[in-house]
Amino acid sequence: MIETPPEAPGAMEHIDLHQYWRTVKKHQRPILGIVLLAALFSTLIVFALTPVYRSTVTLLIEVSPAKVVSIEEVYGANLANREYLESQYEILKSRTIAEKVIDRWKLAQSPEFGLRGGKQPWYQRWFGADPGPPDRPLTAEERENLFKAVKDRLAIEPVRRTQLIKISFDAHDPQLAADIANAVAQAYIESNLEARVQMTQKASAWLAERLEELQTKQVEGEKALKEYVAKQPLSAFESLPEVLNQPTIQRLKEAESEAMRKISELSKQYGPAHPKMLSVKDELATVRNSIAREIRTITNSLAEYDTDRTGRTGQKDARLDAANPLQKTARLHALQREVIANRQLYNLFLDRIKETRLLGDTHTTNARVVDPALPAIKPAKPRKALVIGLAVLLALFAALLLAFLLEYLENTLKTASDVEAKLGLPTLGILPDLAAKGANNPKITAPEKAFLQDNSSTFAEAVRTIRTGVMLSALDEPHKIVLVTSSVQGEGKTTVSMNLALALAHLEPKALLIDADMRKPNVGRNFDLAPEAPGLSNLVAGTATERECIHKTKDGLDILPSGIIPPNPLELLSSRRFAELLHQLSGRYSRIVIDSAPVNEVSDALILATLASAVVFVAKADATPHQVAHVALKRLRAAKAPVIGVVLSMVDIARLARWDAYSGYSSYYSHYGYGRLEDVKTRAVG
Repeated sequence: MIETPPEAPGAMEHIDLHQYWRTVKKHQRPILGIVLLAALFSTLIVFALTPVYRSTVTLLIEVSPAKVVSIEEVYGANLANREYLESQYEILKSRTIAEKVIDRWKLAQSPEFGLRGGKQPWYQRWFGADPGPPDRPLTAEERENLFKAVKDRLAIEPVRRTQLIKISFDAHDPQLAADIANAVAQAYIESNLEARVQMTQKASAWLAERLEELQTKQVEGEKALKEYVAKQPLSAFESLPEVLNQPTIQRLKEAESEAMRKISELSKQYGPAHPKMLSVKDELATVRNSIAREIRTITNSLAEYDTDRTGRTGQKDARLDAANPLQKTARLHALQREVIANRQLYNLFLDRIKETRLLGDTHTTNARVVDPALPAIKPAKPRKALVIGLAVLLALFAALLLAFLLEYLENTLKTASDVEAKLGLPTLGILPDLAAKGANNPKITAPEKAFLQDNSSTFAEAVRTIRTGVMLSALDEPHKIVLVTSSVQGEGKTTVSMNLALALAHLEPKALLIDADMRKPNVGRNFDLAPEAPGLSNLVAGTATERECIHKTKDGLDILPSGIIPPNPLELLSSRRFAELLHQLSGRYSRIVIDSAPVNEVSDALILATLASAVVFVAKADATPHQVAHVALKRLRAAKAPVIGVVLSMVDIARLARWDAYSGYSSYYSHYGYGRLEDVKTRAVG
């Protein structure tokens, strides 16, 4: 006796790629149909769409610092780098630029947008909406919609690491697409130029005003400095480095010293009124007057200090402070510094206003067209091959997803791999569906006796495979009592039990088929026995002899029909008399096959399973839910039934061959087989 298989795992422990492939092959027709429909509809839609053309103009926006005015407040825009370029991108997409293009090209009257006498949207044409006269003014809503339409078709794309911008426009008319793209670029250049001219004019006005103020301050500062110098005694300026370092002053100082020396020497010899003394004193007075005049000249030049010597201003101021710490010298220093600062600012603003006016006269801009837009030869949209390809791929993905979803939701047993994966039991064999298309066999009139009616048929070969599986499951200790059952009625258990018994009778010296399905017995009727013929119930009850109840056939198989149906079959099958009878029969027959009632409907099979040496479970292909089969097998395992495997009945071999791994069954049954037990034992041992 073999061990009862464990509970079927809920899921595969590894990914079975073959199972995925079988699922695809199984649903290949609907998958292919969905893909073809998607390809057809996408092709029709793509070719029905009006082509859209795209034209692109390349614009260069040079980012360079402005030379008009170096003061940032004058130019509100920051012309430095990425922030400036990003601002220009937004300006290109602004309403101002779009409005200029709309008005210049009269897009409201263009058939492209269908506002004034042009092409109307389909829903307006359908309901007969009147677009109005072509010369009427646009409503606010229409103008907003037109702006949005232009903006949606406009694409601004900066070229990385450059100052280039690509401006693209989409339209059904290739010429219109090129014209609008160029118009946007031109409108931006004009807008940029207008803004620069306006800023230049504002800058010029501001500079002129400031220049006038600076000129007034300069004149006042110079006047104050001159007045201050004129009021001060010359002695206040004698010690200035600018005075002492003058060669003329130095010569005059030497002359003064010489005159004073002469006076000192002559005073020793002559009196003050001596002519020589008077002559030397006149010479000294003349020298000192010259010194005074030279000092005055130097101080006046300091008051008119030229601005091109501003680099030395700090040094002069320091020397002034060092030479004369008095407040008068500090005042002179402050006045002089103010004059210098006023002159610097005045000259700076004078230069800037000249540059600003020059730029205003030249009307230059920092934007220019590098490559103008040309009418496109090929449409940019729709990209027919891409759209159709994506539609096919999406349809294929959706179809595969649907196929796997259906397979996941499918709960019936269809293939041997389903049996092994979902029930955890080996497949003893599969029985072809004789009613399937292409499986009709004129020799077979009753599936229950198909093994006899055509011994060389595919069905007969399938029965031999089941017989072989039963024998190979226990070579050392053959199964004498084989119970055949199923989960519910109509799964083909009687067909399996009868054909299996007939196949065993061909090999075994004595084989017995017992009809223990006392709810709906069919064995006796299929062997042309009368309904009232004595059978199992009569033999167990002792109302008939064994010779009367067991019926022999010409094929070497003995039949024990159900007999008269008792009021409570379960009590009869669970009686000690039945167990003793089965034990006696097993001593006289080499093989006993029992056809029992379904497991999920009554408990008869559970009682019989405890007396059998092997249980064959039958499931109908593409009909038995694996959950139902699970319930039946669970009940059998609870009764410690020796279930050796599953027979999948009523299988459409032709359909199975298209997508299952067992697709070789039809040809296998036609050309190969293990019809002889000697071959089976040889292969098993070898």
